[in-house]
Amino acid sequence: MAFRISFQQRKTGMDMIDASSPSKKLRYGWASLWRCHLDLPRELVSREVTLYVRAVGREAAIAATEGVIFAMYPSAEPRGAFYNLTSAHKLVDHGVSDIENHRLFETGWQGDRVVAWVESPIFVVADAAELYEAWSDARLSGLLNANDV
Repeated sequence: MAFRISFQQRKTGMDMIDASSPSKKLRYGWASLWRCHLDLPRELVSREVTLYVRAVGREAAIAATEGVIFAMYPSAEPRGAFYNLTSAHKLVDHGVSDIENHRLFETGWQGDRVVAWVESPIFVVADAAELYEAWSDARLSGLLNANDV
């Protein structure tokens, strides 16, 4: 399974994403992220895994996600092995954290308070270390804020 995006497609896609970015506060380059939760047999994964990929649109995100699933879990059927594929734009729009980068990792709310965060992320992007750091910061701030209530 090979995935190729021409330079022109990447340029056009990124231009479209940057033009509609919901926020100037979301870290540069993260507006093209997509998140989904994997739905794989328990023999393959023992807990829910959340996958992050970078793509220029929904169809490209589906292809990237299926490619990652095929690469990581060759015995799994990639189609239908994930759910809630959501763009960074929607995650930011629906999130409630003061720091918009943290909204990429929210999964549950009570009113205007985050009560659940992504538990086991897999970042299949070049800047995975920065995303891991942001995820750690978001969870830590969430725990600290929960203790203040």
